Amino acid sequence: MDNNAASTYLLNALPPHFAGVVRERLALTLGGHEEYTLEQVTEVSQQAFNDLKAFHERLLRNSLDNRNLHGNV
Repeated sequence: MDNNAASTYLLNALPPHFAGVVRERLALTLGGHEEYTLEQVTEVSQQAFNDLKAFHERLLRNSLDNRNLHGNV
């Protein structure tokens, strides 16, 4: 499998919404062409995952803080 086929395979293996986020970030950061290397797709996917994880952690922390603030522990 060549590099382009591998990157396409990886993008197609991602959950649809997450793949859309990764494709959008690839287009914004690397230009609007359709072919990306496996390394580019992997790096952008990892960054998007880390951002999603950090967002989820902040959301959970804020939710717990609000529950503690209102005595709903």
